Amino acid sequence: MPSDAERLRTLARGAHVFVDSYRPGALAGLGVTPAALSHSSPGIIYCAVSCYGHQGAWAQRRGWEQLAQCTTGIAVEQGDYIAAQGGSRRDAVPALISAAVCDYVTGYLGAAGCAAALLRRFREGGSWLVEVSLSATAMWLRSLGKLPIASMPQSSNLDEGLDAYLQSCQTAKGLINFLGPVVRMSETPPAWHLPPPEPGEHKPVWLTK
Repeated sequence: MPSDAERLRTLARGAHVFVDSYRPGALAGLGVTPAALSHSSPGIIYCAVSCYGHQGAWAQRRGWEQLAQCTTGIAVEQGDYIAAQGGSRRDAVPALISAAVCDYVTGYLGAAGCAAALLRRFREGGSWLVEVSLSATAMWLRSLGKLPIASMPQSSNLDEGLDAYLQSCQTAKGLINFLGPVVRMSETPPAWHLPPPEPGEHKPVWLTK
């Protein structure tokens, strides 16, 4: 609705960082683009997240974690690894890494890019665009190399050593346990103060102190 688009643009004018992780071009159809926001909110950092990158034949396609793993070959390599652990490469079929590795690492890279852009804005001024994609993250991860399959343990306890980082909070659906921030900072300790909300629970307004 036009009123919703205007509300979004109004909220963006009060933001330092704007994150666009919708299908590429979806927000542009509402008049929300890096150029438009830099005009209405000078100094804003626009972080654009896509699945297949922001240029090329697939740039406008929607996508998500599982597709990024499949199209970049990660799923094939994971299937080979699982088959080798079972003793037979002939039975290999594509498989997904259980952790949302592309989602999380892309988020970390986007956050790092926004921090760098904010620092550059402080030093030079201007508005800045940060672009990250799930597939670019996947290809970067593949470029880092792999450990030999023979050196990997046959079984492992993924929860081992995480007790110090586990946290819990109360939500409308009950108590949930989650992995808290691993990074520790003395001056500004990372924290999550609000529980996950119900869809539509929060009004589209900035919180006041």
